[in-house]
Amino acid sequence: FLAQRGLNLHPIIAPLLKESYYGRISQEDYFRARLKESGLNDATALEEGIAIMVRAQSDIELFDGVPATLHALKAAKLKLGVVTNTNDPTAQKMQWFARHGIEALWDGFATSCEINTVKPEAAIYLAALAPMGLTAQDAVFVGHSGSELAGAKALGIRTISFNADSDEVRGDQHATNFADLLQ
Repeated sequence: FLAQRGLNLHPIIAPLLKESYYGRISQEDYFRARLKESGLNDATALEEGIAIMVRAQSDIELFDGVPATLHALKAAKLKLGVVTNTNDPTAQKMQWFARHGIEALWDGFATSCEINTVKPEAAIYLAALAPMGLTAQDAVFVGHSGSELAGAKALGIRTISFNADSDEVRGDQHATNFADLLQ
């Protein structure tokens, strides 16, 4: 879409992305800012570009073994939750998960743009635990980011690193494959 207009997508605008994760600006406004920074200014083209970005963002791929592992964890009577920094509402994420048969597995869901807090702030982890009736000491957080793992750890949540941002990022334990969570 942009290449046809001789443009390239402007890189992530970190301050605005964070504002969208906090729910202070909409996903649409964030995408519009990136497109404008890329040189796209025509109102009709902006709306078309935003629609393309929304569709592209919903085109998720799961790591190998995710659905089977989540179903096995749920069959083991474990409670499952999601803690996510995102500008996508929970309902949208559930539609993505439905395409993979994992939408009904969640006992807690903390979506940053809806609760106006982001990882590694304590409130987002606690928001996921509350509907499950769990304390931090009852929980395990699986994450990829050192700061997010540290945020969970600061609350007393045990941590497992998976798909870590770097080799230095490690939780209390590390999962090389998603199915390792079963162990």
